[in-house]
Amino acid sequence: MGTLGDAFMRRRVSFPCPACGGMLSGTLDEVRTGRSVRCACGATVRLKEQGRCVEEVRKAMNKFESAMRRAGFRLRYRE
Repeated sequence: MGTLGDAFMRRRVSFPCPACGGMLSGTLDEVRTGRSVRCACGATVRLKEQGRCVEEVRKAMNKFESAMRRAGFRLRYRE
């Protein structure tokens, strides 16, 4: 099933191609790891986050999930 942080990392984000303005998309995990995506216009765009905010949010979500489980809550994720 994974963790809340894993579900967060699978979320897709959209952004414009810097060359043509067409819309591209990738997951937050792809942004965190610096993956490159190719636009239909032929441009290659390297995904890059500013700082480490995506990883910090993932860790905070996993910490929150652990606290909720310790308090006796059952969590289910919807994608």
